[in-house]
Amino acid sequence: ARTLSTGLATYGLHHPSGDMLKYSVGSISGYANCSSSGGAGVSCSSGNSDSNFYNVLWSQGVTETGSSGSSIFSGGRIIGTLYAGSSKCSAAPSMQRDNYGRFDKVFSSKLWTWLAS
Repeated sequence: ARTLSTGLATYGLHHPSGDMLKYSVGSISGYANCSSSGGAGVSCSSGNSDSNFYNVLWSQGVTETGSSGSSIFSGGRIIGTLYAGSSKCSAAPSMQRDNYGRFDKVFSSKLWTWLAS
C-alpha cells in the first residue's frame, strides 16, 4: 500500500441522493480509524499513516447526504471512497471534513486479484 501524504490536493465527484453531479476540491488533512457503530452510526478517531481512512478537508464545495460511496481523486486516480463525515452545505468551513476509505489498502488486500490479473 502506498500512503499518500497530508496536504495532497484532491477532488471529489458525487451525486448526492441522485442529484446533479457535484464537484468538491480539498486536500488530505490526516488519517483516521473508522468503524460502524450500528445502524447509520459511524465512529472515527485520529489515526496514522497505517490507518484505513484518509481525512479530507474541503476548500471548495462539500459532500452531502447521499454521497456515500462516491470517489475521491488525486492526479486523475481514485484514492478512496466516501465513508462518513461532517461535511454539508450548512457546516462551518473548519467542519467540512470527510473520511474516505483508502483504495490502496483495499486493493492490496486481495482486490488486486480481480482488477489487475
